[in-house]
Amino acid sequence: MDIAPRLLWCEAQLTNHAELVGELGLDPATDDGGVVAAAVARWAEAAPQHLLGAFAYAIDSPDGPVITRDALGVMPAYWTRDASGQVHISDCLATLAAVDGVDRSPDERYVAAESMLIAGLCPDRTAMVGVHRVPPGTRVHTGGRVPVVVPWWAPGDLSGTRRVGVTEAAEELRELLTTAVADHLAMVHRRHGDAGLDGVAAHVSGGLDSTAVAVLATSVLAKSGRSLRAALSWSPGSSDDDLVAGAIADYGFDERQLVEDLARQLGTTVRFAPPAIELAPWMAEQDPAVFPRVTVRRESQAAPTLADAGISHVLSGWGGDEFVSFNGRGTNRAIVRSLRIAAMRNAYRDRRRRGTSPGRALAATLSPGLPWWIGPRRNPSRQPEQLRRIAEVAERFPDLHDAYRRHRRQLARASGPRDCQLALIKHGHIAQRIESWHQVAVRFGYSYGYPLLDRRLVEWTLTLPPEVFRDGDHTRRVFRLAIADLVPHGVRGSGKTDPVLMTVFAASRPTRPDQGASPG
Repeated sequence: MDIAPRLLWCEAQLTNHAELVGELGLDPATDDGGVVAAAVARWAEAAPQHLLGAFAYAIDSPDGPVITRDALGVMPAYWTRDASGQVHISDCLATLAAVDGVDRSPDERYVAAESMLIAGLCPDRTAMVGVHRVPPGTRVHTGGRVPVVVPWWAPGDLSGTRRVGVTEAAEELRELLTTAVADHLAMVHRRHGDAGLDGVAAHVSGGLDSTAVAVLATSVLAKSGRSLRAALSWSPGSSDDDLVAGAIADYGFDERQLVEDLARQLGTTVRFAPPAIELAPWMAEQDPAVFPRVTVRRESQAAPTLADAGISHVLSGWGGDEFVSFNGRGTNRAIVRSLRIAAMRNAYRDRRRRGTSPGRALAATLSPGLPWWIGPRRNPSRQPEQLRRIAEVAERFPDLHDAYRRHRRQLARASGPRDCQLALIKHGHIAQRIESWHQVAVRFGYSYGYPLLDRRLVEWTLTLPPEVFRDGDHTRRVFRLAIADLVPHGVRGSGKTDPVLMTVFAASRPTRPDQGASPG
């Protein structure tokens, strides 16, 4: 008789808990760990395919623990061995760094990859030699001298592009968005009760992604007489007016007013980031290997104050740019190369309506279809310091530099939106920021949620035809249409050009990659 594997460790926030307890015949009061254990007993290695939400878990095996992590890496998972060789697993880097016998010396290969700003080059490593990462969408067999990483989620193998019009796709997206946010808040309520819903806040930048999530969450909370605890903005408060006055004068726009207007419509108040632009004092005292500084530093500065303000859970629109509100990079190339005459005609007409001359409109419409070595070149916006670091990596780790070049070529030559999105998944920056924020949140006693990274949304997005994302120079097409009656016109037309916020980022830009990075 086969014996079901034993669950050794689990961190899960399941958004399909109700469906699973019914399918598995469990008591509705079963916690997420119990549901994961039952899923593993029923479906074995296929269990993660049935789980939705953020999760990571480990099961025993004759060769040692096998650790599985969710598709997009929303739940971090790391592991190490102590002095006796026993495996320790956690979602918290600080916990593993404190294990007796762990080698905390810098992993030079990981540091080199970090310097080139592509997180996916070393997906199974961390900044510490002795602490290892479980890459998103994989299971890691920790037994043996060399760990074995096996993908369980292969987005490139999902069903290919289907034929669907932008109006129909927008209707589908609206339903999926509503379901994803509602399921996420239901998870918060199930795990933390009424107090959990009372402590929900949301990032609000005035952009499409965060505004849509905040509006949909407000609608769900209103059904129980609640509202968002706060709208969190990375923009500075009025104390930074001297710093940003020039930007406001140049652009004639201050996104802080837009955020305040949105907060009033959402029935809540804004918590702007602290005015100081230097690194948060508590972060300056921390080992960057334990608290990675790739996160937005103003988020780190605000973190110590959130729990005191009654905030226990922060909803973020992170990940929307890569999937449901993707800008359609590669769309024009795919349309021209497949000779989609109607779509090319629409793109040309759209450019003409925007005032582009006939010749330029025609060139812009057709040039994406040229081979990459003939088409117009774009100068990469890389700083001299970054170029110097890349040259150093090429000398010390030639194979790593080759992987870096392959990834850049894959993005530059993507044959369509789907190929570009698959390249962005491999890039690794989506999980990288989530992991960084998670370490900060664990330290200060709150959590993050990313409804736009719901696997149902991501997999649905990967089936869309190119023109759904872009029509000529009109980007984020399906997302704008899906949320047209949800968000104000000022947000729908936003190009995410926030001079106040960008000025502050520029003023506090780090000089070394281990000190942080401005947001993507």
